[in-house]
Amino acid sequence: MSAAERAAAASDAAEQATLARVQGELVTLVVQEQQRQAAAQAARLQAQLMARLAAPRPAHQVNTPRASSSSSSSGSSGSSGSSASSEPGQPGSPPPPAGGAAAAVEEAKRQLGKPYHYGGSGPDSFDCSGLTAWAWRAGGRSLPHSAAGQYSATMHIPISQLQPGDLVFYGSPPHHVGIYVGGGQMINALHSGTVVRYESIYFEGDLIGGGRVN
Repeated sequence: MSAAERAAAASDAAEQATLARVQGELVTLVVQEQQRQAAAQAARLQAQLMARLAAPRPAHQVNTPRASSSSSSSGSSGSSGSSASSEPGQPGSPPPPAGGAAAAVEEAKRQLGKPYHYGGSGPDSFDCSGLTAWAWRAGGRSLPHSAAGQYSATMHIPISQLQPGDLVFYGSPPHHVGIYVGGGQMINALHSGTVVRYESIYFEGDLIGGGRVN
C-alpha cells in the first residue's frame, strides 16, 4: 500500500470514529430531552391533581359517595344473606334420605354388641347386609340381604354427601356394607369373631361410595 493509500485509510478511520462519537452524543442528548419532558409532564399532572384535591366540593358531591357506599354495603349484605341461605333439594343435590332414616340408625344402635354370623339377619346375630336390612326395616324400607343387592337398590352418592341412615359400600362388586351414623362413623357387622360395632368409614381402602335409601 502506498503512502497516499495509507493516508486515505487513516483519514477514513478518523472520520468513522468522529461520526460514531457524534452519534453517541446525539443519542445521549435525545434520551436526556425525553427524560426532561417526562419529568415536566409528571410535574404538571401532579400539580393538577393537587389543585383538584384542594378545591372545595359541593355538599351533594361530598355526600354522594357515602350514600352510595352505604347503599352498596346494604346491597352487599342483602346479597350475602341471600347467598348464604340454601334451599333443600337444589339442582345437582340428591334428595334427602327417606323419612325413616333416623329410625333405621336408632335400630342399628340397638344391635350394638350382637355377634357377627354369616347369613345372620337378626334378631340375635347379623352379617353386614343382614344388619342394614334389619335397621332399615325399622325405617319402613325393605332391602335385599346382600351388599351388592343393596348397592343396586339405593341411589349412589359421594362420600362427601353422606347423611345418617345412608349406606356405605366397600369393594367392586360390593362385598361389605354399613349404615352411616354421622361424624365419619358407621355401624357394621364386619366378620366372624367380631360384634356389631362402630367403625370409621375409612377403615378399609376399598370404600367405593354411599347409597341413599328412598
